[in-house]
Amino acid sequence: MKFVAITKENADMYKGILDADAAEHIGRSHYLALAMHEEEDHEPNAWLIWKLIPNGGRKSAEAELLWFYAKDVKSGKAILEECENRAAETDVTAIRFEFPVGQKETELAALKEMGYETREAESRDFVITVADLDALPIADRTTAAPNLMSIGELTINQFRKGVRNCLFRGRAGILEDLDEIPVNWFEPDVSGCVQIDGNVCGFLLVHKQPSKRLDVELLFAVEPASRQDMIGMIRFSLLKTIKNYSGDTQVLIRRCNDATRALTAKIFPEKKGTPVIIGEKQKG
Repeated sequence: MKFVAITKENADMYKGILDADAAEHIGRSHYLALAMHEEEDHEPNAWLIWKLIPNGGRKSAEAELLWFYAKDVKSGKAILEECENRAAETDVTAIRFEFPVGQKETELAALKEMGYETREAESRDFVITVADLDALPIADRTTAAPNLMSIGELTINQFRKGVRNCLFRGRAGILEDLDEIPVNWFEPDVSGCVQIDGNVCGFLLVHKQPSKRLDVELLFAVEPASRQDMIGMIRFSLLKTIKNYSGDTQVLIRRCNDATRALTAKIFPEKKGTPVIIGEKQKG
């Protein structure tokens, strides 16, 4: 049995095995990937990718399993044990996951045997389509205010100053490595911002996955931007998305805090997240 850390340097060896959306995160800080081979030069019996979630300082308080494959329960347990050992080196206190109901039965069996407590819940991820956005009352064709623009219109320095503003306010959305991500990670036309007196004080940042799904990764605004500026920025990015993408394009919004949950509930009162299995294992 051999464990191999999957890195940017050797990721091509696993290109045909890893999910494309998963593979693009390899090489980012906070993301770690691992493969388990029963025999040398054979495809891995198991692989997983997890993310370290900082606790406001240098050390990580939690880890989240993001993608997980196991050929059988034995292989799944082996790679989970190795993952836990490596996570312990970064002072992780808990490991959690969220996987769709009805999928990953082998992996879920391995997780349960390794002591993960699980339950069924509604997904934190809210998936809609561009057609759903086009049907919203907010999607009127009102001319955008002059202080609203796409990030493609910003200079690199303006974008970076806006990012620093986000981080200074303790806001990074779902991007633990926001200060390291290049501007071209985000869709330049549909990612919007609010600029007042030459300073970026609001972002709506969208990333396109290899699967073509659009992920909203940051929604942020701070004074002097007003609530109306925030609404205007949402409308601006929404209209750009409708213009640039087909109606069946999926859009994912992660309800990572109370404000995001309240916003999606207000805009889409009848829509819910899909059923998922969530689990957690406390360390120590």
